[in-house]
Amino acid sequence: MLKKIKLPFLFFVCIFCFFAKNLSAKQVNVTQIPEFEKIDYTLTWNMLTIGDASLEFKGFKDMNGIKTRYARLNVTTNDFLSSMFYLNAYFESLFEYNGTYSFEFVSKMLQDGKERYEHIVFEPKEQNYRLNNNGIIKEGKTLKNVKDILATLYCIRTLDLKVGRKYILNLYFQDVSVSISVLVLKKEQLNTTFLGQRNCFVLEPLLYENNTIDLGGKILIWITADAKRLPIYIKVESNIGVVSAKLTFFSNKR
Repeated sequence: MLKKIKLPFLFFVCIFCFFAKNLSAKQVNVTQIPEFEKIDYTLTWNMLTIGDASLEFKGFKDMNGIKTRYARLNVTTNDFLSSMFYLNAYFESLFEYNGTYSFEFVSKMLQDGKERYEHIVFEPKEQNYRLNNNGIIKEGKTLKNVKDILATLYCIRTLDLKVGRKYILNLYFQDVSVSISVLVLKKEQLNTTFLGQRNCFVLEPLLYENNTIDLGGKILIWITADAKRLPIYIKVESNIGVVSAKLTFFSNKR
């Protein structure tokens, strides 16, 4: 029986999730993301500012004849929250150019004085992975075209999103490989301090044919409906209140 996992809410709220139009085989990429992007967010809990997150997508390199991209996410809580909960973390991903599958994922978190390190190497063709979890090595199987969280964020931004469609993807997180679905609920206007008013797709990640991962509450994600497909707002509603991440800066210039 698979173990049940609860995602760390501060991390998950920064990650902007999952995709695909019952996609298993069909993946239509319609948007080309620039070679470099930097996106900054402010994190809030029940309207109180609790920290910051910064996401970068960088260039690509050739890996055994396959083009790849690299992403890094940094998350830090501020002094207000540190007395109750401290988090300083980074997450790195190397994935296929269009986000079809992951090659490598690294996470390092310093949380309340305890350090946690994970390094996962994926073998997409063989559907295998090798995990180094604080020095403990584990190997196993994955689902086809499995993606880490940052690779899924990139991939959803390239797709031909349509209101009312449900998208499915295979996700790897915390030593579990599962299928997750995302429903495109509607389009909605959203105001941002940096970009002004933008028309957005509103997405809701849902469990798909399993209960292995506990999402920790209702999650909604706003992604701009223009060519940039920027994830500009994420909201998690749970029994501890509302946690959100809102875009405060964007640049595609190095």
